Amino acid sequence: LRREAIMDIMCLLKADFEKFAKKYGIDFRQKFAGAFASLGEMQKDGIVEVGEDCIKITELGRLFVRNVAMLFDGRMGAEKSKYSKTL
Repeated sequence: LRREAIMDIMCLLKADFEKFAKKYGIDFRQKFAGAFASLGEMQKDGIVEVGEDCIKITELGRLFVRNVAMLFDGRMGAEKSKYSKTL
């Protein structure tokens, strides 16, 4: 689930909530509630557009797509030092 969310964000530049609801039987916003707080800040900065049905990476956001994808990685918490750093 997390891998697919990250791949969609990085490759398709969006995450479609309905797709995940149908495939995994989850509420995307609820499952990734922790990520949505940071997405709000990113939306203010023009990096993402958060709609009712999806998250889209903006043209500016293409430069920060890894930062957005990291929000959906459950392993980024305790072991941040093992992962590559972004801007």
